[in-house]
Amino acid sequence: GARDRAGGGWDGGGGGAGGGVGERRCPYGAPALVDPPLTARGREQAAESGRQLLQWPAALRPARVLVSPLQRALQTAHGVFHAHTDARFVVVENCREQYGRHICDKRRETAVIAREFPYMDTSDLAAEDELYSAEERESKRAVSVRAA
Repeated sequence: GARDRAGGGWDGGGGGAGGGVGERRCPYGAPALVDPPLTARGREQAAESGRQLLQWPAALRPARVLVSPLQRALQTAHGVFHAHTDARFVVVENCREQYGRHICDKRRETAVIAREFPYMDTSDLAAEDELYSAEERESKRAVSVRAA
C-alpha cells in the first residue's frame, strides 16, 4: 500500500499483515513477495560484475562460491560467476541475511532451487525453509552468531 505520510504507518492497501485502514502494516507481507527474484537492474549489475571478473587473473578467480539459498543471491552468483569461472557453487543455508516476519526472506523449496540451478550443490539444504518464521524476526545478535 501507499505510505501514510501523516501517521508514518501503512494504509489498508496491499496484501500485508494486519487488518483495516489506518493500522500499521508490514509492506513485506504480501504472498507474492516470497523469495523475490532480482530486478532487471540487479541482473544488469551482476552481469557487469561478471564482466569485471574476466579482467582478474585466473589464479585470483574463486574456486568455490558459497551462496545463500535466496533467489536474489542465487541469481547474483550466477550472473557474476557462472559464465566466468569453473567454480563449484555450494548453497549454504546460514549464508542468508536476517530472516523472519518478512515474507521476502522465506526461501523456495530445495527442489525448485535445484531445478533452476542444477550446477549448484544443494545437498545440505532441508527440503523446506526451516529457518523462516512468520511470527518472529531474527535478532541482529542472532545473525552475528549464525554468521560466525
